[in-house]
Amino acid sequence: MNPFRRVREILAGVAHAFRFDNPFEYLLNWHLLRRRDPLILRHAGFAVCVNAESSDAHVAAEILLHGMYDAAIRDAAEGRARFGYLNLGANIGVFDVRVAQLVRLPTVGLAVELNPFAHARLLLNLELNRLHHVHALNAGASSGPGSLRLVQIARDTGQELPPPSEGKEGWPVPLVGWRELVTLLGEDQTIDLLKVDIEGSEAAFLEGFAEHARRRVRRAVIESHGPKNHAAVERFFAEAGFAIVRRDATGASTLLTTARNSSLL
Repeated sequence: MNPFRRVREILAGVAHAFRFDNPFEYLLNWHLLRRRDPLILRHAGFAVCVNAESSDAHVAAEILLHGMYDAAIRDAAEGRARFGYLNLGANIGVFDVRVAQLVRLPTVGLAVELNPFAHARLLLNLELNRLHHVHALNAGASSGPGSLRLVQIARDTGQELPPPSEGKEGWPVPLVGWRELVTLLGEDQTIDLLKVDIEGSEAAFLEGFAEHARRRVRRAVIESHGPKNHAAVERFFAEAGFAIVRRDATGASTLLTTARNSSLL
């Protein structure tokens, strides 16, 4: 590797570490001692437990440092006396921590995560930050109730879903549809912000949700994967009467679309 490029990478890594409140612990454990134990990242008075073997640190940087959802959260909370949100694809709970950092209102949240290993860190991070107003559910958001078996990918927070014909290996995880999630959050609860990042299951989950969203969801931010899901998100927003306010490419085939419900603003 070019030595100058390597020096730039090292300096960038040091600068990155100093954007957290405990940079020396970060640098010592991960970059010098190369420890593989989970590490606590501290940021603006909050703490996030990340796994060194996974993409957790990348997620923490995207949401806490780069403000991936900041505009959506602030817009959804503006002018509200209370704040309610639904977090689908909660991962390790960094989005929930960011909501707590930015929203100084009585809040109720429902965080749903498919991967049981990520869900374990989600529970830990909710407890570390005393986010007892956020309820966590280990389930997959889908078109309706059911179950699947999930195989954990080594060295990552990700997962694989083997075809049913390949037997019964893997972790059993329940599936829930929007009707069940709305019931858990509260039938009459206004969802000030719907956040969706469910790795390619957007089309299945959103099917039939538009009419309820028209009546109960004020704003939404949805990450979609591939043309089929991009089209499903566009169709959902059109049917629900949402106006798209922003689109961001977050990957080669990934879009983050933010929209508001004109009838509820």
